[in-house]
Amino acid sequence: VVSRRERLSFVEGCGRSISAMHIKQVKISGFRSYRDATISDLSPNHNVIVGRNGSGKSNFLFAIEFVLSDKFSSLSSVRRRELFHEGIGEGATVARVSIVLDNSDRRIVTMILLMTSAGFSLSNPYYVVKQGRINELATSSDATRLRILKEVAGSEMYDTQRMRNLKSLHEASMKGAKIEFLLSSIESRLKMLQKAREDAVEFRKWDRIKRSVEYFIYENHLKEHRKKLTKLDDEREQLREVIDKVEKEMQNTQESSLSLQTEQSELENRISRVIDEKSVLLGEQMQLLEKKTELELRVGDLSKEVEQQQSARKEAQDALMKLDADIDSKQQQLNEIKSEHEALANEMAELNTYIRISDQRCEELYMKQGQTDHYETVEERDNELKKQIRLCERQVAEITDRIAEIERNLQDGEEEVQHLKQQILVVGRRIDECTDETAIVGNKIAHIRDQICQAIIRQQEAVREENNARNEVHVIEMDVVRRDGRLRGVVGKSIMSGVDSVKRILQQFRDSNRNGEYDHILNGYHGLLVDLFEYDDVYVRAIDVAAGNRLFYHVVDDDVIALQILRKVNTEDMMGEVYFFPLNRILAKPSKKIADQDGRPLIDALRYDGLFDALFRKVFGQMAVVRNLEAALRIMKSEGVSCVTFDGDQVRRGGMMSGGYLDVNRSRLGVYLVHKKLLKRKDDVEELLKNATLKVQEIMTDVDNLRMKEVALEQKAAALKDELDIGLRKKYEMSQQLRLVVDSKEPKMALYMTQKNRVREMEANKENLEKQLGTPFLSQLTAEERELLQNLQRVDDISLLEKRNNLQAEIAEMESLSHRISEIAAKVIELDEELAAYEESKRMESVGLEEYQEHQNELELRRVELLKKVDRIYMKRFDLLARVEEDLRKMRNVYPLPLHSKEYENCSLKELNGKLSEALNHLREYKVVNEAAVYQYEEANALWEEVKKNFDQNRADLKAIDDALKVLDQRKYDAIELTFRQVSKEFRLVFQKLVPGGRGSIVMRVRRTDSKRSVRPNAHRVEAFVGLSVKVSFAETADIRDVQILSGGQKTVVSLALIFAIHKIDRSPFYIFDEVDAALDAQYRQALADMIHELSKRSQFITTTFRPELIASADKCYIVNFRDKESRIEAVTEERAYGFVERTHVGH
Repeated sequence: VVSRRERLSFVEGCGRSISAMHIKQVKISGFRSYRDATISDLSPNHNVIVGRNGSGKSNFLFAIEFVLSDKFSSLSSVRRRELFHEGIGEGATVARVSIVLDNSDRRIVTMILLMTSAGFSLSNPYYVVKQGRINELATSSDATRLRILKEVAGSEMYDTQRMRNLKSLHEASMKGAKIEFLLSSIESRLKMLQKAREDAVEFRKWDRIKRSVEYFIYENHLKEHRKKLTKLDDEREQLREVIDKVEKEMQNTQESSLSLQTEQSELENRISRVIDEKSVLLGEQMQLLEKKTELELRVGDLSKEVEQQQSARKEAQDALMKLDADIDSKQQQLNEIKSEHEALANEMAELNTYIRISDQRCEELYMKQGQTDHYETVEERDNELKKQIRLCERQVAEITDRIAEIERNLQDGEEEVQHLKQQILVVGRRIDECTDETAIVGNKIAHIRDQICQAIIRQQEAVREENNARNEVHVIEMDVVRRDGRLRGVVGKSIMSGVDSVKRILQQFRDSNRNGEYDHILNGYHGLLVDLFEYDDVYVRAIDVAAGNRLFYHVVDDDVIALQILRKVNTEDMMGEVYFFPLNRILAKPSKKIADQDGRPLIDALRYDGLFDALFRKVFGQMAVVRNLEAALRIMKSEGVSCVTFDGDQVRRGGMMSGGYLDVNRSRLGVYLVHKKLLKRKDDVEELLKNATLKVQEIMTDVDNLRMKEVALEQKAAALKDELDIGLRKKYEMSQQLRLVVDSKEPKMALYMTQKNRVREMEANKENLEKQLGTPFLSQLTAEERELLQNLQRVDDISLLEKRNNLQAEIAEMESLSHRISEIAAKVIELDEELAAYEESKRMESVGLEEYQEHQNELELRRVELLKKVDRIYMKRFDLLARVEEDLRKMRNVYPLPLHSKEYENCSLKELNGKLSEALNHLREYKVVNEAAVYQYEEANALWEEVKKNFDQNRADLKAIDDALKVLDQRKYDAIELTFRQVSKEFRLVFQKLVPGGRGSIVMRVRRTDSKRSVRPNAHRVEAFVGLSVKVSFAETADIRDVQILSGGQKTVVSLALIFAIHKIDRSPFYIFDEVDAALDAQYRQALADMIHELSKRSQFITTTFRPELIASADKCYIVNFRDKESRIEAVTEERAYGFVERTHVGH
């Protein structure tokens, strides 16, 4: 259930004119018996609603009254619950009724005024006539009917205005009494202030002299104090310069000390590295010495073998030369006697053959001589000779076959010799090639080993560089940790933790940035505010004090990016506080220009990108940097901006001052800059470390590649050696085979000659064959033997060359080792010298560090003393500033100066003190003086004049209010009198229409009054009206009777006649009648229907009835049905409504 104000909010529109306004639609939801009902397009004339008793007709009219009447604005909770619909199922929780009028203006105030002006009374809604209450108007008292008449006449407006005027009259009377009392009080006070005023004038004279003198005394004091301030400022500036020099020297000493510490740490690292390197080199030297010793032994052995072979070779060469000489001489001799030997051999063979033949012939002769001794007969001798001849022939044939076979063997042996010689030449050439290749491979191996040694040296150098860089990174990291701790202590651990968290979140965004998903965040994040501008060192303190921790706020393009980063930080549950400057939310005033020469806007000292102009104006735009505190106070007052000095002293716009000594090295900006430089140095050294590591890896890769090449060459050398050994063995075997073949040739040749001579013997002698005696001379060398000897010598040369190559390789390796050992020895000596130098440097640096520390302590003591002096100067300065402020305050207290005060301007302080004493002596004469008497007298006089003016105005206001009351009373009387006449006339006419032949009249009842009792006779005449009586007659011949003695139906007719009469002069936009014809007879019902039909042309009527007369005159009919505890209303035709009424009467 809603209040009346809420109910009126459902009323839509205000009319174009009162005559056009009517209810257009009624929508009910959850109200009483209606769950959900809507009536649209109500007729602007007459609407009739019919339905059974209890169906909900009255509830429909009650819903309209719920919106328009004021009596529902203060219902109890029980009465409110009764308004909710309770049907089948769950009950309604909201009751809503909305009425749509035909007006288009939607202002609620206009609607209320419209309804009020249209006749809707919020206190007495007589345009709504409920069931059973039609007679209330007829049976009400005369006073009630008079009140209704007054309401129709609009007397409430006059009464309200009259009450306001009466209230104003009372207030004006009370005010007049107070003003009169105040006037008398002021006049009494003026008399009292007259004497005090005269004393005050004299007092003020000497007081002006006193104030003038005091002003110039204070001015002299002010000048003296300002001189002292200037002197203190000069001393402070001198001390500041000294302190700056001391701090600069301390900073230089500290930097030198840190540098020495760093160098000392580097020296210790170098010493450690040198010791390690020396240890490595000594180990390498021991290995190389062992290898050198081994190589020296091998070289000695190889040298001995080479010397022995060279000696043997030399002896062999000498012998060979001698042998060659002997061979040449012998060959010459052999060539000379060869022919002779051959001739002699042939002759000898022939002689031997001849001898053997001769011997055989002798035997034959001897045999012939002794044939008689051997043979008995000639036949026996002949047979024996034949046998010997046949035997000789068989032997000749066999020997001839043997000679052919020997010739074939000799031919095969010669071919084999030629073949073996050719194979030996081929193998010899391959041996030469393998020897040359072995020498080349040996040189390559030596070169590769030299390259390996050089690469190892470079690797060691690169490893030293890497270790140096790694140690430097470690030192810087330790320094970064210390600086980071100091930065967190200066800025705040939570803020720096937030900075670290944001950095980690941004790195996560970079790592996860696939297809540009987080480009808007990475591109929209610009870093910390401190990283976005540049400045000169002189402004460090001023910037640090002005910005504070805002230097470490994060700058982003918009708040969306900031929220995404914050959301990610919270999701990852990271530590720290994070503050943002979203550029899209920055609203900054323009930076203020400073006209004073002792100051300038701090933002002008910064260099930054124009993109961040609004941000820097927000942070630094309202801050000025000034020379000193006096300039700060002056500029703060004149320009209205906060000021900061170069030393960090600050004066805010409210006048609050803060300051003191600020060490740059301990400020946020100073610590951050050092931290930032260390991080930059760390990045550079890490880049060097990365390059050194890559260099070491590259050199290690080169060493591995060289070792692989060395292994490949060694494998190739081994393969060549194996091939050379195989070739030598093969050549030796073929040489042995060749020697065997050559050695087997001589016996075969001897056998051949023997067999050939034997054939000659046998052919010559046929009977006796002798073995060939004597063998050819075998002491000489054949060409094959000489070639074999040369081949054997060649084999010895190849073996010697191999050993020589091995010796050269071993010597080269030994020389390389010796060179490396020399280098190592030199490097060890160099490292020893460097170690000694490092130790000396370390000792010197320790001494220097102690000296720096002592100097630093001395400077610190001096700095502390200077700071104490500065603090004392600051205390004196603040004391003088307080005195200056006190002098200024006293000068302001005596300001403005009286006239003629300039005559004391050039007086000395002594003269001024004398005049001050004189003035004080005169002022002491006035022990009790009202110094404000003059002003009080003047104020009291001015107040008397103002109060007198108000008193006269009050009299005029009283008269005006009394005149207004008289006018209001006259207008109220005229309105009531006019309304009464109109209502009386219309009632008489309406009653005659409702009751043909009847008569009716309205009589005003008044009480008698004495006109002399009131100053306002019109008001008294209105108050004389006490009631409104109604007199009617229902027949021409009947007497006039009072309404109280009428029947119920007659009272209804009188009430309707009165309502219609009022409607004639004060028309309502619509009327709601709930069964007003229930008590009427048929003739009156028809008269009522005709009257409603006539009036519905100007106003809307909504009526409920059980009678057919109203239906006949209706423009639109509705029927209400009640089913399932729910009322439903629908528009029906006149015939259906009429039939429903007829059925209802038949049922009754």
